[in-house]
Amino acid sequence: MTRQPLSRRKKLVFSLGVFAVAVLLSELLCRVAVEDRIVKVVEIPTEDSPIRRDERLGFVLVPGDRDGTHINRLGLRGPEVAEEKKPGCRRILMVGGSTTYGNTVTTEQAYPAVAERLLRATSPERCVEVINAGISGAHSYHQLVRYKYLYSSLKPDVVTVYVGWNDFGTYLWERGSWEPESLGTESLVVDVGPVSLALLRGSSLARVSYSAYKRTMFRRGLMSLSSSPNVAEELARPNEALRRHLQSLIELAHEGGATVLLIKFPFVLNDEHVKEEAERMKSMDVPGRIEGMIPMVSFEPSLPTLVAEIYDDLAENPGVKTVDCRQPFRAKSLEERVKLFDDALHPNAEGYAMIGACVAEALAP
Repeated sequence: MTRQPLSRRKKLVFSLGVFAVAVLLSELLCRVAVEDRIVKVVEIPTEDSPIRRDERLGFVLVPGDRDGTHINRLGLRGPEVAEEKKPGCRRILMVGGSTTYGNTVTTEQAYPAVAERLLRATSPERCVEVINAGISGAHSYHQLVRYKYLYSSLKPDVVTVYVGWNDFGTYLWERGSWEPESLGTESLVVDVGPVSLALLRGSSLARVSYSAYKRTMFRRGLMSLSSSPNVAEELARPNEALRRHLQSLIELAHEGGATVLLIKFPFVLNDEHVKEEAERMKSMDVPGRIEGMIPMVSFEPSLPTLVAEIYDDLAENPGVKTVDCRQPFRAKSLEERVKLFDDALHPNAEGYAMIGACVAEALAP
């Protein structure tokens, strides 16, 4: 008896069935054996996560206590902040990303708290209040929007700025789809639609696939930089966006009567000898957290150098000055400097103490 060929409709149903089974098996494999073993490069906010999406600010930290860290009503790390300043008290707002937040140390070890203690110890008769406005993952446009809608009402006397990496990192992360006025971040998923967000929250396969895609795009961006004969030209777009956003932030600060201090920051590699030290590090026994991030900081000119040049240009504005906190780290040997960092970008408690001292000296009355 001759076997009848399947109709087009049956073929379609059969193909869809095979596809559905393949997807379900892939989902099961990701849940059981893949997702927990890969390096996570994206974070998806959930209903109970310490971060939530915000239409105006992009994302915010949820107030409350978690793992020994207090997030105040403004969504900032540290004690509660009264909107009205104490009479005669000098209020200093320290703006930045994860290095200002201090995500590798305790609240008291982060450089804003270190600077506050040193300023109070130096002039105990003076009232000084330092607000840690560091938000992990926030870039300069986040800071500009936050200042406009959140920080300006605090009427700080001084605004310090420690930003740069997240601007360039987000650009490398997004590359072709990068927008300078986007509230998206490097790894926190806040700029997708509700359907995509629900899929990422519910599907391990979607999370693994999205993470793999993002990791691939970021690596391509780094490879492009490492092979580029002109790194500054490659990074011209985020470089200009950083300059523009900071100029606008400075203008907002000045409108409220604040002066601005731009903090030139260090990475683990001396930005004057990046290639040489990256090569030397290959023969050194360094922690994996540092070694694994060296490709992110081993091109020239380095990000600290590019950002420092922008800061110098902006410091030509009245009421703006810079402080070079790279110098104490440059004075250390590479072997000594490695012991001051938790990874290639973020200092440890000892390194933060040095930055805090550097900032406090620049802010001393």
